[in-house]
Amino acid sequence: MSDLETRVTRIEGKIDNIHTHFATKADVMALNANFEKALRLVIMWNVGTIIASTGIIATIVFTILRHGA
Repeated sequence: MSDLETRVTRIEGKIDNIHTHFATKADVMALNANFEKALRLVIMWNVGTIIASTGIIATIVFTILRHGA
């Protein structure tokens, strides 16, 4: 085999190996679904934390105002 044929064979082998690591459309869709679920959970926890913090701060402020500082 000539040097060129050897190089082409080696490159084809590398390309075949690279193709095994490509993501399919189903892989991308599953990843997208996981990202959307994680985003919803983060938003839910943020909103819950904001509501709870507001309630705690309001309770502290009203208690201080009612009983004096």
